[in-house]
Amino acid sequence: PEQVHAALAINSSGRHVARGIGSALGGITLAIAGAGTVFLINAASFAAILVVLLLWCLSTPAKIQKKSPLLAAIKEGFAYTLKSKTLLATHMLTATFGLSSSALWALLPLFAREDVGMTPFQYGLVMSAFGLGSLFGVSVLAWLRRLFSDNGATGLGVMIMACSLAGLAGSRKILDALISMCIAGIAWIIVVSALNTHLQKNSEEWVRSRSVAIFATIWQASLAFGSFLWGVLAAKTDLRFTLYASALALAVTALLFVRWQLFKPGKNAC
Repeated sequence: PEQVHAALAINSSGRHVARGIGSALGGITLAIAGAGTVFLINAASFAAILVVLLLWCLSTPAKIQKKSPLLAAIKEGFAYTLKSKTLLATHMLTATFGLSSSALWALLPLFAREDVGMTPFQYGLVMSAFGLGSLFGVSVLAWLRRLFSDNGATGLGVMIMACSLAGLAGSRKILDALISMCIAGIAWIIVVSALNTHLQKNSEEWVRSRSVAIFATIWQASLAFGSFLWGVLAAKTDLRFTLYASALALAVTALLFVRWQLFKPGKNAC
């Protein structure tokens, strides 16, 4: 249990490293063979994932303690979450962070091309910088948790994310964007792994996977809805102003993380 935080951070950073490498390779392929080839190779790559999942499921059968019909199981998961103040607070902070930070993913491609003048390959490098930052963030986690409380460390992560977005908004050169995205990767791992760890530690084993599923749904929904809102603002103003506004929203979110004192020793799930 004491290694859950680090394990989740490594898992998350691995995804971001892969995203960065994939973006860079996609940029090279786009320049050489065109967009159609990029999407064809991308589609074919899922065959490897299917093979791994098939072998994994065959070698490790699922151990289900309590079998329930699908809709009943979903209902139980939501009922459990609604009874837990800790889980509700975690989901609320997750949604707030997702809404505030979603401007990065919604506007980065357009900002990179039109405001900084990046090529597809350079955009891939910027994404790789985020992945490298997330790897570095895994090692920073333990150090921060020794210096600060969990609330303080997570709030600091959100504030670092705000600073990185402000730095990105002020970028005029590719190097500036690379540095900002690397810092954003560090902050992202600190915050997302803390929320995910807290959620899993405060969910009983029989409902933990459903708690994670609800967390993922809220997370993706907040990113999607936030992207729409930031896109509307960018259309009415401009990209740099919108990124600065997102940075301000993240600064307010950091205060919420510290104020709500979410991570308290000895807190029970319900």
